[in-house]
Amino acid sequence: MSAALERVIAEQQAEIDRLRKQQIQRQEYSVKDFEAKEEIFTRAAQMVDWYKLRECWKDDKKQEWSTFMTMRNDLRIALVEYGYCICCKSLTCAGECHDS
Repeated sequence: MSAALERVIAEQQAEIDRLRKQQIQRQEYSVKDFEAKEEIFTRAAQMVDWYKLRECWKDDKKQEWSTFMTMRNDLRIALVEYGYCICCKSLTCAGECHDS
């Protein structure tokens, strides 16, 4: 083989190796990103569904309670719109837990 052809093959292999490494890094990032999002959504869902919060304000007419409940409802809607299942606490459910 000529030196020029060997050089071209080596350059192409180096590019393939770089792209493989980049793909692996993106996959690892995607997994970490998904796990972080799932943790955030799980904690938010726990807060939204925590029944003891109702005991914090005994008087439902207080402005703080009304403001909190509005924020709580907005958070719940945002979680569901993003695709998080409030019932089974999962980003991957896609409503399948409701079918059974």
